[in-house]
Amino acid sequence: MLAVAAGLVVVYYGLVIGSMQRRDATEVALDGSSLSSGADRVTVEIEALELDPGSSTFDVRLQPVPHGTFTGDSPGELAAPLELRVASPGQSPVSFDFPSQQIIDPVGTTVDIAGGAQSFPFDHPRMEFRLEALSAGEPVPVDVEMADQTEGWNLTGTISDVDDVLRFDLDASREMLPVAFTLFYIAGI
Repeated sequence: MLAVAAGLVVVYYGLVIGSMQRRDATEVALDGSSLSSGADRVTVEIEALELDPGSSTFDVRLQPVPHGTFTGDSPGELAAPLELRVASPGQSPVSFDFPSQQIIDPVGTTVDIAGGAQSFPFDHPRMEFRLEALSAGEPVPVDVEMADQTEGWNLTGTISDVDDVLRFDLDASREMLPVAFTLFYIAGI
């Protein structure tokens, strides 16, 4: 009995230490993210910051990075004004305007999630949203890089380009540590 308890403690702390070493931002694998936009485009770097199933919110930071003819006089500046539009089901679209010839600051927004905190710790919230980039009312070619900074979640999903609008369908699953903590807690009861 003592050997079983010692084995459980070793496995438990192994999970804790292993999960602490993996807290750096990880790139989100987006099926279809190899959308080709050419040399003249804007890359939108998306950072997933927080996913809260209790309040059904998903917070992201958006950072446009111009390439080719969209690059202004200095690196990181836009040659022409840019508008990013983000929309998700059940929410009004949000617009962000970036002036030309200025360093681009990141912006943040919140997207509603579906699924909420059901079946903890095996819940799988889903996020659907659209991203569109415009300059002078005309569509701008966009590609995406997405990083996951959320605490305790793994993100996967798909992205598709429909009429110059990128459509995201993301799925979140809990990292192994919260699942292990819950199972150890239940086993201890």
